[in-house]
Amino acid sequence: MAGTAAVAVLAIVPAAADATQRFASRPDLRPTGTRVQVAAAPSVAPGYVFTAPKAGKDDPGPMIVDNAGRLVFFKEIKGGGAYDFRAQTYKGHPVLTWWQGTVKRGYGEGEGVIYDSSYRQIASVKAGNGQKMDLHEFNLTPEGTALVIAYKIVRGDTRGVKRGRKNDLVMQNVVQEIDVASGRVLLEWDANKSVAPAESYDIPPLDPKLPYDYIHLNSVNVDSDGNLLISGRATHAVYKIDRKTGALIWKLGGKRSSFRMGPGTKTPYHHDVHRLADGTITLFDNHADAPAKATRGSRTRGVQIAVDEQAKTARLVRQWYRPTPQLSASQGNAQTLPNGNLLMGFGGSQPFVTEFARSGRVLFDLRYDGKKMDSYRAYRFEWTGTPTVPPKAVARKSGKSTAIRVSWNGATAVARWQVLGGPEADQLQPRQTRPKTGFETLLRYGTNDAVVQVQALAADGKVLGTSRTVRVGKDW
Repeated sequence: MAGTAAVAVLAIVPAAADATQRFASRPDLRPTGTRVQVAAAPSVAPGYVFTAPKAGKDDPGPMIVDNAGRLVFFKEIKGGGAYDFRAQTYKGHPVLTWWQGTVKRGYGEGEGVIYDSSYRQIASVKAGNGQKMDLHEFNLTPEGTALVIAYKIVRGDTRGVKRGRKNDLVMQNVVQEIDVASGRVLLEWDANKSVAPAESYDIPPLDPKLPYDYIHLNSVNVDSDGNLLISGRATHAVYKIDRKTGALIWKLGGKRSSFRMGPGTKTPYHHDVHRLADGTITLFDNHADAPAKATRGSRTRGVQIAVDEQAKTARLVRQWYRPTPQLSASQGNAQTLPNGNLLMGFGGSQPFVTEFARSGRVLFDLRYDGKKMDSYRAYRFEWTGTPTVPPKAVARKSGKSTAIRVSWNGATAVARWQVLGGPEADQLQPRQTRPKTGFETLLRYGTNDAVVQVQALAADGKVLGTSRTVRVGKDW
């Protein structure tokens, strides 16, 4: 079957003892390191990799890296971290978005934030109607709305399942569509009213003080007809609902599927459902909710399913596996790229981001280098960043020479750096020009200057930004 082509086994390399990235010009930034395990093939999709590493000892936050694993942009998020970091479009303009807030027991309470291409916050979104916005989804639509998920502990009857009770604590699963500009809730769908506890593959927790989350919604996307596709992890099902009324249209998979599921179409504990232009549906199939519960041979995969809504059948079209077997017990996503490749972020238990060809061949593979670092989702997008803050430079004497380290967090158009140096700020002369070599570039030349300034140059030589004038310090 397509999507299972044999490739070289990827080594499982232990995380580095100290993978934190450090920059002399930006000592305030301490993101985790990344390691490219399979170099980007010529056929990878254009763009950068977008992730939001968390959970380890390095600083959490939204991070953009290039195909060499070199940092392009990082923003530390204190007190909880960031989830679902990606590039989207708002009011016709490219933006960066993510969810930020506090996370307890896998659930979040926070907000979605929107930043422009100059890295300035321009909007934020919170759930309405007394709900609290969860970390699992923050999806902008062309109509200027946001699709979000909210969870709330309520009372419910769970007597149809093992250990169920008449007045049990349950987790209410809610989808909202919110107008970003006004904060008005345009749609609210309470999944618990359409999905019974008996449809779940999970059972209530032993501790009666903990809520039973028998659905666990984790993604919301607009279908090709304008309605909504929603992923339910604990029910192994995808739900299609009417975007105007909230009425349930059908269920794909699970115990009460509206479709006859063909071989290979069942996706236990899945995430991230999308409809493609050809009418097929993709999912990130976790295939288990914990490694200890996995059946022998279980592997996480990306899947593409053909859904015939007239005949009510579902057929496996294609699947993608990492060649070294991986089981990602939580989180993750599968992004179909503009050229037909598939990028998979392996979620909360595996530190990998992998891009596949349609054939299943691995075209690119990256891992987070810090211990226990992971990212809820990962994406690839084309992006142009133009920071309003200037580049940052630090300079030191280096024997009879001057050495400068310079960076510009988030700037994507810099081709070269030019140093101006001299005895005073009003006596600066061009000293050296050299290509940008990564997030931070080292420049060194044979004049012992007292002050320096660094200019960021575009490929055509245009000055994009200039650092403040800095005094040259003592030897490094």
